[in-house]
Amino acid sequence: MIGKLKGIIEEIGSEFIILDVGGVGYQVYCPENILNTRQVGEVCSLHIQTYVREDAIVLFGFESHYQKDIFLLLRSVNGVGNKTALSILSKINLNELAAAISGGNQKLIASTPGIGNKTAERIILELKNHKIFAGAAYAHSDFDTSKMQDATFALVALGISKTQAAGYVSQILAKNPDCQIDDIIRQALTMRGEK
Repeated sequence: MIGKLKGIIEEIGSEFIILDVGGVGYQVYCPENILNTRQVGEVCSLHIQTYVREDAIVLFGFESHYQKDIFLLLRSVNGVGNKTALSILSKINLNELAAAISGGNQKLIASTPGIGNKTAERIILELKNHKIFAGAAYAHSDFDTSKMQDATFALVALGISKTQAAGYVSQILAKNPDCQIDDIIRQALTMRGEK
């Protein structure tokens, strides 16, 4: 099993890169954040997930263990295959996805092409209580944690569950990191009303 590859990017396709590792070119399917931020000739290191089929060996590459773990969790959901999981990671950044799952934001997940409301609902139901998403709004964020905590506690005081509140706050700050606490609370209450 291949766990990690480090090499020089020879080609960047619409869904994959060709990574030259010691003279062997590996075709590695990657989320868009990797495809859009890398250049041909650049040295690249990827965490690899390998799938062996009757007719092919398919490699998926990720920039971190966390991204790879999220991919594997998405794959574990009934009805979510490799391409669907990769599409979700391409369209929604990790912080927003973790917040959407822990906060129950079905609308955001369903906004991914190829994902319907039923699949989005299944993803949330099957993954929201997984330990990787517990406190996800805090653990993988560059935001001001005191602002996040204050806004989350205020929402909890208004009757929203801690998990949902953290999800709302993380989503709002992902779009606008400079948002003030009173605006965060107002937007979170609006989001809750849209469900």
